[in-house]
Amino acid sequence: MATASTSPNGTPPNITLWTNHDSFWCNRLEIAMRELNLAYKEVLIDLSKPREDWFLKINPKGQVPTLRYSNGIIDETLTESAIIAQFLADAHPSHLLPASHSSPTAPLFRARVGFFVDTFCTTVVPIVFALLRGGTEEERAQKTGELVGAVEKEVEPLLKDAAPFLAGSKEITLAEV
Repeated sequence: MATASTSPNGTPPNITLWTNHDSFWCNRLEIAMRELNLAYKEVLIDLSKPREDWFLKINPKGQVPTLRYSNGIIDETLTESAIIAQFLADAHPSHLLPASHSSPTAPLFRARVGFFVDTFCTTVVPIVFALLRGGTEEERAQKTGELVGAVEKEVEPLLKDAAPFLAGSKEITLAEV
């Protein structure tokens, strides 16, 4: 069985992350890879400039994060932080997300983590982005109320047994990443 820092064939994967430190979507992956003890090559992308042709050949959308993962079995470029984080957690089971077969309760734990991430990203994140875009004081007050309501209604019930992390985990999970 592979450890967090090795591939199924026992060697460390070759990982390149095209990133920008000002992007919390990129930060998410940097945290996940640190938690998984994965070494990676970092390529910083300046988001204030149009993407260069060499990067558009790697990711035609020109978005970060973009990750290249090669372990002798898999050789793939992935995009979208949630997809990449899930892939890394599946490829390297750990405290972030246990393998489905690691215990009788692991599939339920994985489902709870996935549900939390989906709920947070579909209810809270859009409101936060709307707040970041600004608007009038009245619009910001309305969005702040929506944010509080979404957290109270959708997120807080999912945290009822957090101690200190989701689902009673003693260590950070993929939900917190």
